[in-house]
Amino acid sequence: MIAKELGGISGKKVLHLQCNTGADTIMLAKMGADVTGVDLVPENIYYAKKLAEDLGVGNVDFIASDIMEFMDNHQGEYDIVFTSDGAIGWLSDLMKWGRTVSHFLKDDGFFYIHEGHPFADLFNREQMAEGTLEVEYPYFDQEPEEYDKCVQGMGGSKLDGEDLSYYSHFEGKVPLSYSLKATPR
Repeated sequence: MIAKELGGISGKKVLHLQCNTGADTIMLAKMGADVTGVDLVPENIYYAKKLAEDLGVGNVDFIASDIMEFMDNHQGEYDIVFTSDGAIGWLSDLMKWGRTVSHFLKDDGFFYIHEGHPFADLFNREQMAEGTLEVEYPYFDQEPEEYDKCVQGMGGSKLDGEDLSYYSHFEGKVPLSYSLKATPR
């Protein structure tokens, strides 16, 4: 899903914020981009570098840094600023994070986020797997583009032909993830 939505990124310079242990960062590099992954946790960066080395992916760099201080410690402009799966919930200041995205994004670049949809976290996952929607957590109204399927590991009990995960009982009814691709004004 992510690769399809991003389109051709070969030769593009990509900044991956909150890259965790680098799996998506390496995926972007394998698509031909020159990628810099950033994460707060030094151990994550250690494993990301090791994974890239083990896979023979050389067009990727990893930096341990607090995203909220990254503008003060790093220079550069990027064609794409990217973040994915589980990054937003850890942010202490969404406005400052947005300024960080804007700071590093080229005027003709774009920001891309793929994230687990908060609606999916509203329900008890064990009950969902059995076909029952049982509310377990609160939900705040949002209006992003929504998908009733998501990448493996973010929810769901079945895989479709594109290896997207979903709950067959709720296909087309319950959003599990969302994506947003935005350009500067």
